[in-house]
Amino acid sequence: MWLGFFIVCFAVIILLRLLRADKSMSREYDERQLESRGRAYRVGFLSTATINIAAAVAMFGDVVPLQYGPFIMEASAFIGITVFAVMTICSDSYFGKINQIKRYPVLLLIIIAVNGAALVKGTESWAPENLLTTPAANQLLLILTFSVILIAVVWKMWKERNEEDEE
Repeated sequence: MWLGFFIVCFAVIILLRLLRADKSMSREYDERQLESRGRAYRVGFLSTATINIAAAVAMFGDVVPLQYGPFIMEASAFIGITVFAVMTICSDSYFGKINQIKRYPVLLLIIIAVNGAALVKGTESWAPENLLTTPAANQLLLILTFSVILIAVVWKMWKERNEEDEE
């Protein structure tokens, strides 16, 4: 029990150190970035709304069992967040004018690892019907969401590095 407590405290300290922003680096967005963020908000919201409507219709029509309803609704929210994050990362409007993208892979890996550990520890059965109807579904969604965001961040860093090498 105490080991878990100290691991959580250690993870929180690392997260706070990674998230601590230098006061001289404010997050400002230019007009193009604000427009990109607005577009990403709309697409993320529409993704969530579309999945919710489709899931409700599928459950009403007995295509999807009702027991999966809460998972599908939570998944739609995570999908909307993921769509927003990936769109803004790819359009250079996620990190503001001052690019601190190098801090994020470590932070994302910590989030994925902590949720992965919670998923492994808290899961009794790996059968889909168990994973999608228990609290393990939250960890599964978090792992998937932050893994996709991590891929987008690493891709963006790789793309920027290649562009610097070409210059």
